[in-house]
Amino acid sequence: MSAAELSDIIQHFETESGSDLPTAVRYLTSDVAIARTIRTCLSLQIQPAEFDPSLFQWLYSCVQQKKKSGDLYNFVVQFSLDIILVYFYAVYENQPELKASSEALLMVIIAEAEKDPSPPVQIHPMSKQSVYHASPQSVVSQQAVLTEAMLQRHNETEYSALRPSFAGKPITVNNRLSLLSSVVAVRSVTD
Repeated sequence: MSAAELSDIIQHFETESGSDLPTAVRYLTSDVAIARTIRTCLSLQIQPAEFDPSLFQWLYSCVQQKKKSGDLYNFVVQFSLDIILVYFYAVYENQPELKASSEALLMVIIAEAEKDPSPPVQIHPMSKQSVYHASPQSVVSQQAVLTEAMLQRHNETEYSALRPSFAGKPITVNNRLSLLSSVVAVRSVTD
């Protein structure tokens, strides 16, 4: 039932947004039932038979339209906590496709928030790469020093085959560390 409703919502939005984006955004944001349907579909994603990457792809494309419509970005941000729960479940249950899709969506939300001077989500400052800086005097063992080669390995792609096709940026170990330290501090505007 929810999957069919979601399909209708996406189709209606796509049709409207082609000619009149503000009207399409009002369609999404004015009806509480739409948000409820999306939340239900997100919660169903944890069941392997219900996994549908098109939901994540659509939400991802909505976030990418932030320059055209900040309200559309805020509409997706209200589902941040739901997406985080799906992400943690995917990690716990070792569901790589679901993990990659939810992670890519969270990363684009975070990336857009970091560009915004007054973002609708708060990003914890520990997500910055300063966590990699270490004083050589404080390191007891040379093996514990983060070398340039070790730092470069943090930028190797982790999902070569499993990266969702809609994610423009490769998901790397460095990105994951940024995501995991940020994800705890992301909060929804509409709470």
